[in-house]
Amino acid sequence: MTEWIRPRGHDVAVLFSRRSRDAYAAEAAARGETYTFTDAWGRPRTWLKGDHAYLAPSGASVLLARCNLKHDVVEEADLTDAWLADCRALLIPNAAHLSSETIGRIERWLPGPGRHLIVTGRPISRPVCSASFLPRRRR
Repeated sequence: MTEWIRPRGHDVAVLFSRRSRDAYAAEAAARGETYTFTDAWGRPRTWLKGDHAYLAPSGASVLLARCNLKHDVVEEADLTDAWLADCRALLIPNAAHLSSETIGRIERWLPGPGRHLIVTGRPISRPVCSASFLPRRRR
């Protein structure tokens, strides 16, 4: 596991979805929206162009850090009911390919007191969640 992607006990978290990242990479490859270059060590590297680059979790983490909000970056595989129990805010940046288990876990977590969910990303043509993910109207 990457050192910066791990639970550290903070009650605000950014979700990193390896599944979404891999789906965006496959989509970019299928559309020919990648480019290859040689790195400083002479190795070929392939990068994704435009919206396919899964940079949103890093961007969300930088935003929280600049606001001096301590937070965790948590992989989807590490997002358990027990871990979510202590979480008061969850950011899901551009992760349109979450597993149904993850969606269900978040739907069970969200109605608890003082819990907040922020979801960002580009529009997609298919629904990926149920109505409980829709914004609540303030009264």
